[in-house]
Amino acid sequence: MTPQSILRVLSQHPDNNITEFHRALNSVGGKLLGGGATGGVTLNYHEPYYTWRNFLESTHIKYNHIGRIRAYLDAEPWGNVNLGGTIYRLKPDVDIDAAISALSMAA
Repeated sequence: MTPQSILRVLSQHPDNNITEFHRALNSVGGKLLGGGATGGVTLNYHEPYYTWRNFLESTHIKYNHIGRIRAYLDAEPWGNVNLGGTIYRLKPDVDIDAAISALSMAA
C-alpha cells in the first residue's frame, strides 16, 4: 500500500485512522525482559463498498509511510513506554487530491 492510497482510504470515512503501537519499549536491553519490545502500524478503516457490515477492517502498513504523509495528519498520543502509541487521523482541512498529487510528484 502506498502513502497515496493510505491518504485516499483515510479520506473515505471520518473514523478511519492509523494506529502506531508499542509494548515494553523500556525492556530493550533490560535485565529481565531484554529484547521483548514489540510494535507496529495498522491502517484501520471501514470498507466503503459494504455499508451493511459496518465494522472496522485493519491492515498492517510500513512505518516509513507515516513520515511521508505526517504533514496531513493529526496525532493523538496514548499510553506510556510500557504500552502506548499514537492514533493518526486525517486533518479536516486537507485537500486529498492536491496531497496525493504532491506525494506522487515527490516520489
